[in-house]
Amino acid sequence: MRTSWFEPDLQAATSATSSSYYSSAPTVHYSSSQAAVQLTRSGLSWNGYQVYNKPLEISFAFPDNLTSTPYGDKGIVTFNSEQQAAALKSLQSWADVANIKFTQVSSGARLTFANYTQYANGQQADDQAYAYLPGGSRAAGTMWFNYNMDNNRSPEHYEYGRLTLTHELGHALGLSHPGDYNSGTGEISYSASAPYIEDSRQYTLMSYWSETNTGANFYGHYAASPLLHDIAAIQRLYGANMTTLTGNTVYGFGSNTGRDYYTALSSSDALIFSVWDAGGNDTLNFSGFRQNQRVNLNAETFSNVGGLIGNVSVALGVVIENAIAGTGHDTLIGNAVANGLRGNAGNDTLYGNDGNDTLYGDSGSDRLYGGNGNDVLYGGLDIDTLYGDSGLDRLYGNDGNDLLYGAPGNDTLYGENGNDRLFGGEGDDLLYGASGIDTLYGENGHDRLYGGEGDDLLYGNNGNDRLYGENGHDRLFGGEGDDLLYGNNGNDRLYGENGHDRLYGGENNDLLYGGGGNDTLYGENGIDRLEGGAGADRLYGGGGVDKLYGGAGSDRFIFTSAKDSLPGLRDLIGDFTSGSDKIDLSALDSHAYPLRFASKFTGRLGEMQMTWDVTNHLTHLKLNLSGDMQPDMIIDIAARPNMHIDFIV
Repeated sequence: MRTSWFEPDLQAATSATSSSYYSSAPTVHYSSSQAAVQLTRSGLSWNGYQVYNKPLEISFAFPDNLTSTPYGDKGIVTFNSEQQAAALKSLQSWADVANIKFTQVSSGARLTFANYTQYANGQQADDQAYAYLPGGSRAAGTMWFNYNMDNNRSPEHYEYGRLTLTHELGHALGLSHPGDYNSGTGEISYSASAPYIEDSRQYTLMSYWSETNTGANFYGHYAASPLLHDIAAIQRLYGANMTTLTGNTVYGFGSNTGRDYYTALSSSDALIFSVWDAGGNDTLNFSGFRQNQRVNLNAETFSNVGGLIGNVSVALGVVIENAIAGTGHDTLIGNAVANGLRGNAGNDTLYGNDGNDTLYGDSGSDRLYGGNGNDVLYGGLDIDTLYGDSGLDRLYGNDGNDLLYGAPGNDTLYGENGNDRLFGGEGDDLLYGASGIDTLYGENGHDRLYGGEGDDLLYGNNGNDRLYGENGHDRLFGGEGDDLLYGNNGNDRLYGENGHDRLYGGENNDLLYGGGGNDTLYGENGIDRLEGGAGADRLYGGGGVDKLYGGAGSDRFIFTSAKDSLPGLRDLIGDFTSGSDKIDLSALDSHAYPLRFASKFTGRLGEMQMTWDVTNHLTHLKLNLSGDMQPDMIIDIAARPNMHIDFIV
């Protein structure tokens, strides 16, 4: 059966007709599997009629002793060296995807390549090429190319002549056009003759119709190797080649495939291919292109690469793990396995989707979405936005003022350089602001927040959280739950808010607000202000001149060392309520001397005295802890406590 191929974009194919006339554009979608059935509907293969999924060994030749074609065309010309080299690449492209072994012979070949220049009537040929499907006739498997066509004489990479070779070889192996273009009467076109929407050269090089009919655009370039539906179809006939490219394969720049159609050498190259890969950890490397690209690693999807649209696809059953973009504003889309996605320069958007993925934004203002799985996201330079999504994720803002969202799962977020905002989301998260003036939100879950350098804002939100201001003048908000707040270095403000919280001021001059709940406040070093708020609170001023306010509730003011309130560095209890609040001095008894009130100091250890300062309306609580006649510790109290009921000694 002869199958002719004319180029509708270059000439009016009036001699090619269709038996089924469609009055409007096709409306039916075909998957790769459905298209494979359509392309092999003749049932013809070199293994017999309607024999499928059986390996093939077949011979080929470039004969030099032919005088005419089976159709009667004349002016036969043997394949030149350029044609033979291109034909070998086309043969290899089919053998790579299917269980076909080609062997070159000098005579008796089942597949032959030759040229013609004239029709049977002596007129100069002006069509492109044709071939014969498998069968028992002498014509079966012969392929004929019009030598008058420049692109046939010199079939260059990604140009029409190279497509012609691979297309006609597809016929010789048993593939038909998607539609019955060459039978019946009537003018043919995509809208009139395509039996399904995907009948275009975006999906199959066996189609007559431009890729623009299905939304793609190769801008005058053509595929050199089997495309998405071609791979599925030839594998239906002869089975899939599972020995092809089983190692760690790179496609595009730095390709190690040994295939020109998988290889980019410069930014001006046009890549048009569908990946067939049988294993390994593989990479689509499009780093040398400057255009805005969209790279999708999922099978049966298309990518926009190097300025073309819909020009790269991943065949059914193929798993590609990694993608590298160029210097444009790119979009990278992962699949269900562990992907490595690298944006490089430009404002990129990366989607890890399922799997334990690693995403690199690199330079530019990027958006990274981890998706499901335990992902690692690196923002890189500039202002980035990172979304961990589901799973146990790690997010690194790197440089720039970044936004990091942990979302569900127990995540770890590192703001690193820049003024960052970190949102833990659901789960028990770890947030590290690091350098810069950062804002950290634990949100739901039992979180730990570390401000790092700079004047940071830390919000625990829901859950029992731990907040560490670290260096800088920080503000910490515990939120709901029983929280631990550590100001560490700097002049910090700590707000326990709701829950039974513990607040530690750390070094320098801090403000501690317990809020609701029964809180414990430790001023530690520096000149601190402690306010318990509502609830039964415990206040420890620590070193320095501190002001302590219990607020509502029965509070306890606790002193553990004479250094907590030295005579020259006195603490102030600002809102003592007699009969409700307590002043706890029991920890001062660690040296086995009893504390007791005395009207005056006599030199005995543990003597205490209270005097009323009429001018300042203060009680001065003086303690002699060294056995001399002078107080070692003085606490000012803005009330008149009862020595019998208000002290714990």
